[in-house]
Amino acid sequence: LLLWRIMLGLGNSITSFGVSEELPALETGNPFLKLWLKFDDQTIVDTDKVSSWADSSGNNNNAVQTTASRRPIYSSGNVQFNVSADNDHRLDLTSDIDLGQFTIIASLEIASIESMGIIGSASDNCLRIHQGADPDRVSLLLPDTVAEDADMVNLTSNVPTVKFIFTMTRGEGPDDNVIVRFDGSDVTDTNGARNDSDPASTFTVNDIGTASGNFLNFRGEINELAIFNTAITDTTLLASIENEISTRTGV
Repeated sequence: LLLWRIMLGLGNSITSFGVSEELPALETGNPFLKLWLKFDDQTIVDTDKVSSWADSSGNNNNAVQTTASRRPIYSSGNVQFNVSADNDHRLDLTSDIDLGQFTIIASLEIASIESMGIIGSASDNCLRIHQGADPDRVSLLLPDTVAEDADMVNLTSNVPTVKFIFTMTRGEGPDDNVIVRFDGSDVTDTNGARNDSDPASTFTVNDIGTASGNFLNFRGEINELAIFNTAITDTTLLASIENEISTRTGV
């Protein structure tokens, strides 16, 4: 671990990210880490229902659900949303997260081939996946923009049907600045569709497991989720975070 920190420059006063001497890291108190829903760190009620999921980022922005019928299912550390039917399972953050540039990393398992929302805050402010036609795509819908602000119509790989690590980064742009990765591999087809997304158009996250009425709710597992308010462009650093989540969640 110490060797990794030296190689990655963690704690070494590297200032290349411009905002802080800290590098983005998956550790409590890191200034870039806005939300960290860590694997198997949920509060369980009724033996198998998730009522809250503690934010390990240090920001105390917990994901909660006070309505019993909307609570996702807990199974051996995994959090299952609407796996058997569209039950309106979702978790709500105690505070909004407003993002310009960002990195989102999640351990996912898809239970159904659908077009559905993963996270967001409203029907016009959400991250969605689209399946069922070749090729699959991922889109970021934002207010006051024409159609999808970042719409990867032609990914170079379909959305996996087994547990995988999903990563999306949005850099300063606005041109060709959105990258999607599956299990650490870039699957963004920049030649096939628009992937422009101006960070001036804020992406707001409040709902986990839904897009608040836009397409279906997410159907599957969200087993860990980390959100940074910067685009992690160092692929070695990014891979180290992906690998940590992958190992913890059994990808």
